[in-house]
Amino acid sequence: MASNLEGSRAVAEGSEPVAVTSSETFEDFYVREFPAVVGLAYALSGSSSGAEDLAQEAFLAAHRGWDRVGSYDEPGVWVRRVVANLSVSVFRRRVVETKALARIALGYTPALPELSTEDAEFWEAVRSLPRRQAQAIALYYLERRRASTVPWRSWR
Repeated sequence: MASNLEGSRAVAEGSEPVAVTSSETFEDFYVREFPAVVGLAYALSGSSSGAEDLAQEAFLAAHRGWDRVGSYDEPGVWVRRVVANLSVSVFRRRVVETKALARIALGYTPALPELSTEDAEFWEAVRSLPRRQAQAIALYYLERRRASTVPWRSWR
């Protein structure tokens, strides 16, 4: 495992993003940049198979927008940024999944108060609004109403 890590570091440290000529094809760009991008993904994720998946996703995004991405001075920087963003997303997803599994293992189920028919109809109507309007109404009613009339107030 140590040799794998050392090899990834060497690839990641030894390969700087290169400016692309306007005639470079995506395939040439991919062949040149892929090893370094996988090295970065490995450094960020700690998983060799996960690193390849992250790199492939980033290159797929670059391929889809190659007309735009290929015109950047250094499209390799763009691909590396995509890998960094994807690795953060993967980390966040793992944290959420771990918390959910812990709640399931502990048998935790939040006790939700029963709503009156009138309240249930009101919140159903709020949820049917466009997202921003629903958020504004929910914030207004949940934050401005007296605490004793808002059953969710105790969740904090």
